[in-house]
Amino acid sequence: IRTGGQRLLDTLNDILDFARLDAERAGIVPEPIDVAALVRDSVSLLAPLAQQKGIGLHLQSSSAAVPAVHSASSLSRVVTNLVGNAIKFTERGEVRVTLHVAPEFFAIRVQDTGVGISEEFLPELFEAFKQESDGHGRDFEGTGLGLSIAQRIVHQHGGTLLVESGEGEGTQISIRLPGIQPRL
Repeated sequence: IRTGGQRLLDTLNDILDFARLDAERAGIVPEPIDVAALVRDSVSLLAPLAQQKGIGLHLQSSSAAVPAVHSASSLSRVVTNLVGNAIKFTERGEVRVTLHVAPEFFAIRVQDTGVGISEEFLPELFEAFKQESDGHGRDFEGTGLGLSIAQRIVHQHGGTLLVESGEGEGTQISIRLPGIQPRL
C-alpha cells in the first residue's frame, strides 16, 4: 500500500510539473548557485540507491566550485532525474557523472552501463508518457514524464540535452547550459 501510494504521489507530482511547464508558468527563478555543489548533493542523495543495487556511482568535476545563475530547484530536478534514471536502468556496472566547466558554459554528463535504448525508440524518448517497455509486463516503473520534464527545463534555461545510446550498450545523456542565466 505504501509503495503504491508513493508511486501515485510521484505520478501526480510529475503530471503537475508537466502541466506547469506546458502552461509556461513553471516559476523558474534564477538565482546565484554553485553547480558543483548542486550536482554533488544530487549524487549523494542517490548514492544509497546505487549501493543497494550493487553498482558504482562516481562523480568527476573539472572544478571544485561552478558559480552560475539558474534555478537551483529546477536544475536539481534535472540532475536527480538523469542520475536516478541511470541507476534505475543499470543492473550491473556503474553510473558516471561528469561536470565540465568552460568559460561560457558548463556541461553535465550522466553515463551508465545499463540496458540502453533501442535506435527505434530514440526519436520518441522525450515524448510525454512514452516508455520503451509498457504494459503490465514491463521491467521498469515510471510515468514516462521525467525526461520530457528534464528536456523542457534545460531548454527553458537556454541549454541543450543530447542522448547517445544503444540497446544493451548503456546510455549517455549530456546537458550543456550557459554559465549565466538568459532572460526567461
